[in-house]
Amino acid sequence: MSAADRADLIAPSDWRRSGLALVLFAPPLCIYGLQSWAGVVAGSCLLFCLIVTAQLAWRGQLHGGLAALRNSAVLGMLGFPVAVIVIIVLFGGEIDDLDTPSRFLLLVPVALVIARLRPAPGPWFLANAAGGALGGLLALNQVVVQGLPLASGLLDNPNKFAYLATVSAVVCLAAMRLDQSDRPPLYLLWPGFALGVMALLLSSTRGAWLAFCMALGGWFVLSRSVRLRTRLLLLAVVVGGAVLLASLEGQVIAQRWTKIGTELSQYLDGNWQESSIGERFELWRGAAIMIGENPLAGVGLGEYNKHLQQLVAQGRLNPQIADHGHAHNEPLMWWAVGGLPGLIGMLGLLFGPLFYFVRHAARASRLGGRNGSPAAPALRRYQAGAIAGSLVATVTLVFCLFDAFFYIQFATVYYALTAYILIGLVEAYRQ
Repeated sequence: MSAADRADLIAPSDWRRSGLALVLFAPPLCIYGLQSWAGVVAGSCLLFCLIVTAQLAWRGQLHGGLAALRNSAVLGMLGFPVAVIVIIVLFGGEIDDLDTPSRFLLLVPVALVIARLRPAPGPWFLANAAGGALGGLLALNQVVVQGLPLASGLLDNPNKFAYLATVSAVVCLAAMRLDQSDRPPLYLLWPGFALGVMALLLSSTRGAWLAFCMALGGWFVLSRSVRLRTRLLLLAVVVGGAVLLASLEGQVIAQRWTKIGTELSQYLDGNWQESSIGERFELWRGAAIMIGENPLAGVGLGEYNKHLQQLVAQGRLNPQIADHGHAHNEPLMWWAVGGLPGLIGMLGLLFGPLFYFVRHAARASRLGGRNGSPAAPALRRYQAGAIAGSLVATVTLVFCLFDAFFYIQFATVYYALTAYILIGLVEAYRQ
């Protein structure tokens, strides 16, 4: 934010700032409770932000927020619906094909308003910690008390639940960088992190385990200014949680790990039977065949299953995957159905925010080292937002490589809302 923008800051007591903090507190908690609330919560956030945007524009106070939209993250997220429009115009499609991608356009005002009002980030980080704790308790109840084989919370799919739990856990990691005056109390932050990790482990979603490990590695690299003792303690929590779960539900977790090699070997030998790894490899092979036959234009939006069944009928793919409507890999899926524009749009959506957040996290770390310790609270807010964005973008990337992530509107809305919240926080407190 420029010096001119800082000179025109909204008053700290402004009701819009308090209202925004309250609105941003809702998503992590409400969506854990019921996935159908995702649209309601996102719509409420959007409505509030649209009202505030109109008021700021009327008073001529919008220029600082508009500057926050000129970055690779927003460009990548807006590029996705633009790519879908290009596909529809050039290669054909239905207006309904824009339904899910349009969320990345509709939620832009969230980033704009946060960047302009500069709300305290503590409530949002606290809500994620509370969400992680809630997810962990739900998972323990389902697996340990009820004896279910895996946890899905109150959602209809363990993968969705695993994504929420993973995001909550990594956001708790990023919150460690906040100043003590901003940071949620450690007696809430630590349980939120530990129970979030427990929830993602009990979901038995191997993609979530991989995503969390990659995000944890990224956090160790990006949070060099966090004391080594704190980082080692967090690592001990993760290892301790894994050991505890191995003792409680070791058989289930061990089976999920050992099945990786077994299922892969069966697929390569051509005798796999309804294994998740085998199905994914076969779906990826089917998408690769479609891409090879029409790499520029794709097979057409909404035509994936039709062409998949044709390949099965020709004996080129295993019949067990004939009913699938998605390739379980977002870049492959969009290249297969949308051609080159679809691939470019999806890569921009995944890597635009990731590059943006990592760049700002590295910059905040350099500034912290240059300015000495302790860093100013504003710099810590900047760093915490950038690290949280880096970790959430990493988790989302991994999920998109193994699941039908943006095929599900719930996941799309939650990621878009989270990403725009963090873009707004980074732009509000960037140094």
